[in-house]
Amino acid sequence: MNSELPPRFAPLPVRLRPCLGESTNSYVRRLAHANHLQPSFLHCYLCGPPQWFGRPLLEHLATTAGHSPEALERALADANSLGGTNRPRRRLPRRNPFARRRDLAHRIAQEAL
Repeated sequence: MNSELPPRFAPLPVRLRPCLGESTNSYVRRLAHANHLQPSFLHCYLCGPPQWFGRPLLEHLATTAGHSPEALERALADANSLGGTNRPRRRLPRRNPFARRRDLAHRIAQEAL
Protein backbone atom coordinates (compact mmCIF):
# COMPACT_ATOMS: atom_id res chain seq x y z
CA MET A 1 0.00 0.00 0.00
CA ASN A 2 1.40 3.38 -0.99
CA SER A 3 1.26 5.85 1.87
CA GLU A 4 2.45 8.88 -0.11
CA LEU A 5 0.03 11.75 -0.37
CA PRO A 6 -0.57 13.41 -3.72
CA PRO A 7 1.06 16.82 -4.12
CA ARG A 8 -1.02 19.63 -2.71
CA PHE A 9 -0.45 21.99 -5.62
CA ALA A 10 -1.35 20.76 -9.08
CA PRO A 11 -1.22 22.75 -12.32
CA LEU A 12 -4.43 24.44 -13.36
CA PRO A 13 -5.94 23.43 -16.72
CA VAL A 14 -5.62 26.86 -18.35
CA ARG A 15 -2.11 28.34 -18.37
CA LEU A 16 -1.56 32.08 -18.71
CA ARG A 17 1.66 33.91 -19.32
CA PRO A 18 2.37 36.65 -16.82
CA CYS A 19 2.71 40.11 -18.33
CA LEU A 20 6.06 41.77 -17.81
CA GLY A 21 5.90 44.02 -14.74
CA GLU A 22 2.51 42.67 -13.64
CA SER A 23 1.74 42.46 -9.94
CA THR A 24 1.21 39.10 -8.30
CA ASN A 25 -2.35 39.94 -7.28
CA SER A 26 -3.24 40.86 -10.83
CA TYR A 27 -1.74 37.64 -12.16
CA VAL A 28 -3.60 35.54 -9.58
CA ARG A 29 -6.87 37.29 -10.53
CA ARG A 30 -6.33 36.68 -14.26
CA LEU A 31 -5.36 33.07 -13.60
CA ALA A 32 -8.46 32.52 -11.48
CA HIS A 33 -10.82 34.05 -14.04
CA ALA A 34 -9.29 32.01 -16.86
CA ASN A 35 -9.88 28.82 -14.86
CA HIS A 36 -13.39 29.82 -13.73
CA LEU A 37 -12.42 30.23 -10.09
CA GLN A 38 -13.02 33.02 -7.65
CA PRO A 39 -9.83 35.05 -7.21
CA SER A 40 -10.19 34.99 -3.42
CA PHE A 41 -10.45 31.18 -3.46
CA LEU A 42 -7.30 30.79 -5.57
CA HIS A 43 -5.42 33.29 -3.44
CA CYS A 44 -6.34 31.49 -0.21
CA TYR A 45 -5.49 28.15 -1.82
CA LEU A 46 -2.03 29.41 -2.79
CA CYS A 47 -1.33 30.97 0.62
CA GLY A 48 -2.75 28.18 2.73
CA PRO A 49 -2.94 28.12 6.48
CA PRO A 50 -1.84 29.94 8.75
CA GLN A 51 -1.57 33.05 6.53
CA TRP A 52 -4.66 32.94 4.34
CA PHE A 53 -4.30 36.57 3.35
CA GLY A 54 -0.52 36.81 3.06
CA ARG A 55 1.46 36.57 -0.13
CA PRO A 56 1.75 33.19 -1.83
CA LEU A 57 5.08 31.45 -2.09
CA LEU A 58 6.63 31.74 -5.52
CA GLU A 59 7.05 27.96 -5.75
CA HIS A 60 3.35 27.37 -5.07
CA LEU A 61 2.31 29.95 -7.65
CA ALA A 62 4.75 28.51 -10.20
CA THR A 63 3.47 24.97 -9.71
CA THR A 64 -0.16 26.02 -9.97
CA ALA A 65 0.41 28.28 -12.97
CA GLY A 66 2.53 25.69 -14.78
CA HIS A 67 5.60 27.92 -15.14
CA SER A 68 9.05 27.81 -13.62
CA PRO A 69 9.74 29.98 -10.56
CA GLU A 70 12.54 31.70 -12.47
CA ALA A 71 10.16 32.75 -15.25
CA LEU A 72 7.69 34.18 -12.76
CA GLU A 73 10.45 35.93 -10.87
CA ARG A 74 11.57 37.66 -14.06
CA ALA A 75 8.04 38.64 -15.12
CA LEU A 76 6.28 39.64 -11.91
CA ALA A 77 7.14 43.04 -10.47
CA ASP A 78 6.84 42.06 -6.81
CA ALA A 79 8.12 38.48 -7.07
CA ASN A 80 11.16 39.15 -4.91
CA SER A 81 8.90 39.90 -1.95
CA LEU A 82 6.86 36.69 -2.30
CA GLY A 83 7.57 34.73 0.80
CA GLY A 84 4.32 34.28 2.61
CA THR A 85 5.48 36.40 5.54
CA ASN A 86 4.35 39.81 4.34
CA ARG A 87 0.96 40.87 5.53
CA PRO A 88 -0.71 44.12 4.68
CA ARG A 89 -0.25 46.61 7.44
CA ARG A 90 -3.29 47.92 9.16
CA ARG A 91 -3.83 51.54 8.27
CA LEU A 92 -5.07 53.76 11.04
CA PRO A 93 -5.42 57.51 11.02
CA ARG A 94 -2.55 59.19 12.77
CA ARG A 95 -4.75 61.74 14.43
CA ASN A 96 -8.38 62.69 14.64
CA PRO A 97 -9.22 64.83 11.59
CA PHE A 98 -11.94 66.63 13.55
CA ALA A 99 -9.87 67.40 16.65
CA ARG A 100 -9.80 71.15 16.00
CA ARG A 101 -13.11 71.40 14.17
CA ARG A 102 -15.77 69.83 16.36
CA ASP A 103 -18.42 71.98 14.71
CA LEU A 104 -17.62 70.47 11.30
CA ALA A 105 -18.07 66.94 12.63
CA HIS A 106 -21.39 67.96 14.19
CA ARG A 107 -22.62 69.58 10.95
CA ILE A 108 -21.70 66.50 8.91
CA ALA A 109 -23.55 64.26 11.37
CA GLN A 110 -26.63 66.52 11.24
CA GLU A 111 -26.67 66.53 7.43
CA ALA A 112 -26.34 62.76 7.37
CA LEU A 113 -29.45 62.44 9.53
